[in-house]
Amino acid sequence: MKHWSVQDAKARFSELLRAAEKQPQRITVRGKPAAVLLSDTDYRRLCGESERSKRTFAEWWKSAPRAPELKLPRRGHGRLAKVGSGKTEARKKPKSLTDVLLAAPRVRGFKLPPRV
Repeated sequence: MKHWSVQDAKARFSELLRAAEKQPQRITVRGKPAAVLLSDTDYRRLCGESERSKRTFAEWWKSAPRAPELKLPRRGHGRLAKVGSGKTEARKKPKSLTDVLLAAPRVRGFKLPPRV
């Protein structure tokens, strides 16, 4: 294993990368070991990863721990809406599309068709 000082490693980085493909390279700071540069294949071997052991996203998702069941209120039930005075009242469901459009904020130049 070859030793490189930080200054040499910075100055000759591409040479360091090529050497790391052949064998691990030790980098020192003020003469003390600081890091080791490995090739990607050596790193994967040390971590236990192989090309065949790569999982797809679907496999990873299926193996994720399950979240506890949450009990949420049904949609549209018990909602509250603020009224101008700051008080809250239960929201009322609109009866038709026209009611929804009448309650929507006005857009300049847009007119609703007459109510039938």
